[in-house]
Amino acid sequence: MGVVYSSARCRFISRSSSINNILQQNDERNQTDKTELDVDLTYLIGKLERLPAYAKKLFELSKLYLTSAAENSNDCKSQSFHMTESAMIGRSEQCQASNELSSLYLFTPLKQKHPLHCGQTFIQWKATFDVQQLAYMCAPSRNTIYLQPLDSFPEVISQFVLPISQLYLSLFQLLQGFCQIFFLGVEVVLLAPVSSTNWTIRSRLSHGRPQLCVNDFFPLLGSRLPNNGMGLVGILWTDLYPEGFNFVLGEASVYHKSAVVSFGVDTSEDMTQVSGVLVWRLFKTLTHEICHLLGLTHCEFFSCAMNESISISQAMSQPLVLCPVCLRKVQHVCGFDVLERYTKLHHFLLNVTKQLDGDLSQFNQTIQWLHNCILYVTH
Repeated sequence: MGVVYSSARCRFISRSSSINNILQQNDERNQTDKTELDVDLTYLIGKLERLPAYAKKLFELSKLYLTSAAENSNDCKSQSFHMTESAMIGRSEQCQASNELSSLYLFTPLKQKHPLHCGQTFIQWKATFDVQQLAYMCAPSRNTIYLQPLDSFPEVISQFVLPISQLYLSLFQLLQGFCQIFFLGVEVVLLAPVSSTNWTIRSRLSHGRPQLCVNDFFPLLGSRLPNNGMGLVGILWTDLYPEGFNFVLGEASVYHKSAVVSFGVDTSEDMTQVSGVLVWRLFKTLTHEICHLLGLTHCEFFSCAMNESISISQAMSQPLVLCPVCLRKVQHVCGFDVLERYTKLHHFLLNVTKQLDGDLSQFNQTIQWLHNCILYVTH
């Protein structure tokens, strides 16, 4: 019996040792995976040590791209922007009651089409941005974005006035105000309108509508950029087309530090008011092109304001806000506090939508999203 007992005990010890080895190997594997994840996260959004805790909490949501089962998310609509308004409000009330908000409802990762290093991560973007900044070391500080209205606009545009907080803003001042908050930390200056009549700009007719070649504007606008300018954006009523394509709402040239956006309005119908849909389109297009001037390429990580689009409808259905990866790049340039920026955006859009008519569903979803995001980072 003693031998049997000893043999059984040896088998027990052997099995225990095997289990311990397996557990140790799992721990080592998990530690390796965690280390690799931390390295990838730093490569994706940079180091966050100097940022407030709530900013770190927001930017670290970039892990969703690295860890989620993204193979199914590319075909799914973003829950944060494509839920019904009532569903978002209901979810917000639940979050207030539970004092928390799941990150699932903030950013939706896209399907991973390429290895991480093939997309424009924060580290890749910063390397290019820093090299470009070296060229301006002896030049005046570039801390201003300029908006340049071009040519004439219909009366409904030129006479539009929106009362906000005891101020009466023209449409272009409204665009300036939104960009001032979106790129909080740098100056956004609205220039007096100029005529491009004497500029050498190719033109054509498309379906009976005049179009101007956007590529021809870049060097001409770039030459007008003041020494302290980060970029200059021309705003035009006439439709635009890029070389080799039919139509574009806006386009930017990083080389010339200039961009052009158009209203993209169907001129075959009489326009009687500035609608919420038009303001949404201008906000979307203008901020998208300015982000390009700051060196951001199209985002392949999340549903984001910097996603690529191949049609107006697709572009307008995309978010107005930036994903954590793109936001990190813009935050590095502008130096804003993310909570202050979200709070000001929320307040601004609330006031604007109270004065606008037409379809405001996308604005309302964005306002609710901002509310949810503020809840998330502050709890």
